[in-house]
Amino acid sequence: MKKLISITSMIFVAIAMLCYGCTRPEETGSVYGTITDFETGEPIKNANVTLRPSGETTLTGSDGTYMFQDLKKGDYSLSLKLAGYEDLDDQYVIHLETGKNVRRDVQMKKIVALRITDENGTEISVLDFGEEIDDVSRIFNIVNESGSALSWEITTTANWIESPENGTSGTLQAGGKKGMVVVIDRSKLQQGDNTTTLHITSDNGNQQLTIKAGRSDVSTLEATLVNSSTAILNGCINTGVPYSEKGFFYGTGHNLNTQKIVSGSGVGAFSAQVAGLENGSTYYYKAYCVVNGTQLFGEEKSFGPIIPSFEYGGHTYWVAPDPGVSMYMGTADSYCENLTLYGYSDWKMPSKEELMQMYTNRAFIGGFSDNYYWSSSGWNIPGSYTYYAYVINFSDGILHESIIDNYNNPMYCVRPIRLHQ
Repeated sequence: MKKLISITSMIFVAIAMLCYGCTRPEETGSVYGTITDFETGEPIKNANVTLRPSGETTLTGSDGTYMFQDLKKGDYSLSLKLAGYEDLDDQYVIHLETGKNVRRDVQMKKIVALRITDENGTEISVLDFGEEIDDVSRIFNIVNESGSALSWEITTTANWIESPENGTSGTLQAGGKKGMVVVIDRSKLQQGDNTTTLHITSDNGNQQLTIKAGRSDVSTLEATLVNSSTAILNGCINTGVPYSEKGFFYGTGHNLNTQKIVSGSGVGAFSAQVAGLENGSTYYYKAYCVVNGTQLFGEEKSFGPIIPSFEYGGHTYWVAPDPGVSMYMGTADSYCENLTLYGYSDWKMPSKEELMQMYTNRAFIGGFSDNYYWSSSGWNIPGSYTYYAYVINFSDGILHESIIDNYNNPMYCVRPIRLHQ
């Protein structure tokens, strides 16, 4: 009986071992893939690949491939190392199921040894020459931060970038620095903003340096002495390139349909007065010049709306247009109080002192007739219905006292005003 049990046990163990050997491959899986260069896509050989959390390691083959076999079901990730490349802890979680083979391809980035700095050693990506005529050269450095020599080359396609006197290619020793001079030819720039790229390539990293330069043969400056009907437009010629004409285009819309030609030659500021401007209108304008038959423009600017004004007591007052009819005192006062103009409703009749300032500045304000104008200043005679108001004759500026009663109710002109600031 004992012998039978012993034989049975042995048979059971043998069957169990056979079953274990048959099922083990189905209970494990593998992780495999290819490691390539981030920039080139080329396979990377001899990269050290570590499987986390097991800690198993392997090296990539000449074709960049790796494999971990006989892995249990679970979650894994990879860590990669190779001299000349950035260490990488891959954050992708590989979910491995029983008996499955999972592929995970990873790219590694080279440690870029090539850096571009300014004269102070600060890393830069842009050289901006601006619009100054005399600003034609800038310096930058090529720096090799690797432990070995590297070969470098500079290329660009812009015809306004001159070839560096110290060459466009060479070899830079480990830890070395080479100063480069960028020279631009402003005569070859296009009007406005110009941008190009210097490509600095090497066998251990590439960099790009953006070069910016502006050409503004003519600039538009702020308008001055703007009043109810005239303004001075200002511009400036910035280039010594000969031009055949200069001036301004202006108008109440962006089409700038009126032209003003200015005589004279040479560089520097120029101006022109424009007249016949409309009250309440905003004007747009830009300076121009003609070089080799081509019109070149400064930026568009604006002024307005054209609202007549005068200064008094440290404040600016706006002046409304003359309504063109004479009015009684009460009617004139109501007209001013009820006026809404330029989006404002706080208009009033001017005081005697304000009206005198308007007369003094009548040429600048414009739009006055040679007639009497009402002021809000006056007084009553006690015990009577007689009222005296001050008026000014705009033909001679003389201040008068106008009697207003049942027998004298004169009609004069009025110009409403409002305190602007």
